[in-house]
Amino acid sequence: MGKQRAEHDGSKCPILGQALPDDDLCYENAIIMRRFLRYPLIIDPSGQAITFLSNEFKDKKLLKTSFVENSFMKSLETALRFGAPLIVMDVDKVDPILNNVLNRETHKSGPRVLITLGDQDIDFSPAFEMYMCTRDSTAQFTPDLCSRVTFVNFTVTPSSLQSQCMNALLKSERPDVDRKREDQLKLQGECKVKMRELEEHLLHALSNVEGSILEDEKVIATLEKIKKESSEIQEKLGQTDAIMQEINETSALYDTAGEVAANLYFMLQRMGSMHTLYRYSLAFFLEVFEASIKTELSKDLGYEKRLEAILVKLFSNLFLRVAPGLQEADVLVFGLQLAQVRADSLGALAFSKPELDQLLKGAAVDVLKSASAPLAEQCREVLKPKLNNQQLKGLQDLHLLPCFSGLAGNIQAKETEWLKFLEHLEPETVMPGGWEKSQEDSETSRLLQKTLIIKALRPDRLIFVCTQLVEVVLGKGFLDLPAFNLAEIIAKDSKASSPIMMVSVPGFDPSGKVTEVAQAQKKSLQSAAMGSEEGFNVADKAIKAASNAGSWVLLKNVHLAIKWLSELEKKLYGMNPQQNFRLFLTMEFNPRIPANLIRLSRVYVFEPPSGVRASLRRSFAQVLAPERTDRQPVERCRLHFLLAFLHAVVLERLRFFPVGWSKKYEFSDADQTCGRDIIDAWVDSVSNQGQLSNISPDKIPWDAIRSILSESIYGGRVDNEFDHAVLKAFIHHLFRAESFDADFSLNMESAKDQCLRSPDGRKRDQFLEWIDNLPAKGSPTWVGLPVHAEQMLRINRANHTLARWLLLQGNTGALKGEKKAEGQKRRASALINPLADLGSKVRQMIANLPESLEEMQRSAASLQDPLWRCYDREVGFGRSLLKKVRQDLSLLSAACDGSAKSTNDVRQLIQDLTTDQVPKSWRQFAMAEVTATEYLADLVKRLEQLRSVVQSSSLQQVQLWYGGLFFPEAFLTASRQAVAQQKQVSLEELNLLVQIGGSPLSGDDVFHMTGLQMEGAAWGDGQLSVTDELSVALPDTWLRWVHVDSAEFKQTSDHLRVPVYLNTSRSNLISAFTVKSPKDVPNAVWVQRSVAITIWTKQ
Repeated sequence: MGKQRAEHDGSKCPILGQALPDDDLCYENAIIMRRFLRYPLIIDPSGQAITFLSNEFKDKKLLKTSFVENSFMKSLETALRFGAPLIVMDVDKVDPILNNVLNRETHKSGPRVLITLGDQDIDFSPAFEMYMCTRDSTAQFTPDLCSRVTFVNFTVTPSSLQSQCMNALLKSERPDVDRKREDQLKLQGECKVKMRELEEHLLHALSNVEGSILEDEKVIATLEKIKKESSEIQEKLGQTDAIMQEINETSALYDTAGEVAANLYFMLQRMGSMHTLYRYSLAFFLEVFEASIKTELSKDLGYEKRLEAILVKLFSNLFLRVAPGLQEADVLVFGLQLAQVRADSLGALAFSKPELDQLLKGAAVDVLKSASAPLAEQCREVLKPKLNNQQLKGLQDLHLLPCFSGLAGNIQAKETEWLKFLEHLEPETVMPGGWEKSQEDSETSRLLQKTLIIKALRPDRLIFVCTQLVEVVLGKGFLDLPAFNLAEIIAKDSKASSPIMMVSVPGFDPSGKVTEVAQAQKKSLQSAAMGSEEGFNVADKAIKAASNAGSWVLLKNVHLAIKWLSELEKKLYGMNPQQNFRLFLTMEFNPRIPANLIRLSRVYVFEPPSGVRASLRRSFAQVLAPERTDRQPVERCRLHFLLAFLHAVVLERLRFFPVGWSKKYEFSDADQTCGRDIIDAWVDSVSNQGQLSNISPDKIPWDAIRSILSESIYGGRVDNEFDHAVLKAFIHHLFRAESFDADFSLNMESAKDQCLRSPDGRKRDQFLEWIDNLPAKGSPTWVGLPVHAEQMLRINRANHTLARWLLLQGNTGALKGEKKAEGQKRRASALINPLADLGSKVRQMIANLPESLEEMQRSAASLQDPLWRCYDREVGFGRSLLKKVRQDLSLLSAACDGSAKSTNDVRQLIQDLTTDQVPKSWRQFAMAEVTATEYLADLVKRLEQLRSVVQSSSLQQVQLWYGGLFFPEAFLTASRQAVAQQKQVSLEELNLLVQIGGSPLSGDDVFHMTGLQMEGAAWGDGQLSVTDELSVALPDTWLRWVHVDSAEFKQTSDHLRVPVYLNTSRSNLISAFTVKSPKDVPNAVWVQRSVAITIWTKQ
């Protein structure tokens, strides 16, 4: 359409010369900018419009300005007065000074045409043109402004980008074909313009006929001339159409490559949903693309092999440019999505959609209610002693896919091999075969099926199988990144106009790397610390001077100056610095960093090495300097070491979130520095200000040190009582006189092979030597966690990877449609309509949901019952939520069928359910992070339980799936009120007793619960016990509310208080149960192991 318009009015040929990409979107936008009635407001993220306008007005005095420039008013007046074209940059908001200009509110004073600008009238030239531009594609403008401007959107589309990339490839690989194509396009345009002129000439001649047309010789001659010229033009057009057909057949080879490139770019755009730091501009992508197509290849290679080599290089270059700016946990996610795009482009290696959906989204339906139920039941009989509930559920869900129909039988036949698989350190290398339904599946399909089995039975190894999946598609070692080399980056991968953004976690400062390179290369480097007005002024002056001189500037902690960063980005965009100028920005992660600045910059993420040894090394290098640690008395050095070990423990436990700590507390080096100063102050107070060379450990004020560390310095950051108990357990174990004993164990592990003995040293160098001899990969027991915590960490990493990979599943793909009519160029890439696959999925969701939920029977007596009121609230909430979910799904189904209009709410539903995200309107109760498929399956089970409650004759005797309540905290309160009401006592006089397993209890004060899980310990013989399992299912549990003065309650005085969380994320604390622990194991050990009970799990 755009080309037809351009050809129709003769605009196409001039547009080709204005450096505008050759695609429909750009043609249409160019025509709008030439033929506007209201001044254009251009959304231009890639800068293509600015380039076009600069070329368009190169023969005129084009003025560029922005609202932040001091010369804005002067530039505006000049343009208005003399009719110069004006470009206003970075128009996020429009200054009211432009109101009269936008409205064209002019008035006359004699022969002069004037316009009011502020408080003055100035001459208005009719030749004046104004273009307002913004690079923010998410900018929102008021309706009033929208009615007074012409919007021109240069945000690239998939088909537009595919055309650009295909044309660039064609120009690089087949310049002869590209030149021939351009010549033919130009000739076609000229011919069609000539035809249009002939038509207009004919109409003009006919309109001026006097008398009979047959007697007007002049008209007849004109008609004959037009007919002759028209025939000649038609003949030329026929020839060009035939030539263009041949050219299109030749260029079709590069269409797929253009499609792949477009998919890669839009994949980069979706990465912003993973983290605010992952923002990439079109200019960045095109830079990578152009570098890939300029790869030197052998001239002996054919065109197809050359194209294949270019695509391989494109994927490699893109990974090497993007991955250093990702967090470590997201590198594999990016690699998996690259592999998916590459596999889809190869066709034969494409990822199977059913298998991929089950891997990322889980089971769509309850397998026990599907046609695969017999096979799922058969799974209950295999590997019985080795499978926990979660593994059994995962194995059963696999049978929803036809490719696993023979798996259960294979496991029964090869039980010994499968048992070996379950216990092997690398199970992916010993997986038994023979269960595959087809041997003709592609290598990626077979590996994807193995990945599903690993996810079900050994999720701790899922990361390693996903790595294999990437390497099968993209090559061995694809995910390996070279060591960070700042000097090489500065020389090859950076430019003066793009800052180098160095992002790190708190406590890690990468600015030293910049200083080292500057000293090595003898570069002038000026540094400034941000966070104050003085720092802003210093930075502005330094950047201005360095950009002119070609030197370097290092700005530290710029995350403290968010507003200033917004201004910096606009200044950098309009700056023309010397080629050697470099700007380095160091910062911590901050979601408010301007997105445009991130797109402009080269981003690198720094995460310090994990582990106790690495943390101890950093402490002694950055906080515990020799002049502080080796001061008298000699006992000071050991106290500093104990502080460093405590700091290493609190940081390392963050890696095991949410088990190590229930929240990601922001412990930093500042805490350790304060702790060091406090320790030094107390040691100085008992050693005569360091005059004594030795002091007795008994004279050290341990209570004071422990209190300050646990309640103020470290404890001041902790707001969870159970996390605070963990912290106190470590501090009370480390900071005591026994820590100076030769055989003192730094951890409280009972197994001798897991004990970490304190070094027998008196000087800093001795402690450093002990640290250097530690294993690089320490044991979780060093920080008080079970030895299997590392396995839990790998499972969490796998879940993170799958969740992030799901976020990247977008709607950009190839339309493998029919060939279009002759003479039209094939466009293979477009946005696939997400409704195509969504309709059947939504109908299945509706079918799985119950039609309704009955109300509770209301009576005067029931209103007095706290339990009835609690359940009535649950049922009422369930009814309301069911109605909302069914209403949304019905509306979405109607939109899929085309019988309902698409509203903003429907579009949001489409976006959420396409990526299997739970819509915000459904998140009306506290819940874990689950997919929409898992949410609906869980909702059905909750509603089934509520239906059984409604039908129950005795609410107190209901066997309750506690995690299936929408508001579990309310049930504890209601049960307590019910017992207090029955026994005629106050609530304060009742306390909770918990019986896990054992003989069933009965009575009016007993409540039966199921579905509880325990982490960090197991339950056996009526008490806690050590286990290697990550999580164990607890037997049926009974809760009783008893009087505080009863003998049975007093017997629990030495029992351990265990937190009860809603789910494994530990973000919602429900209550605390008092449980019995072994006498031979101190309670502090269980506290450090973070023993907890959860009431809801996915299985």
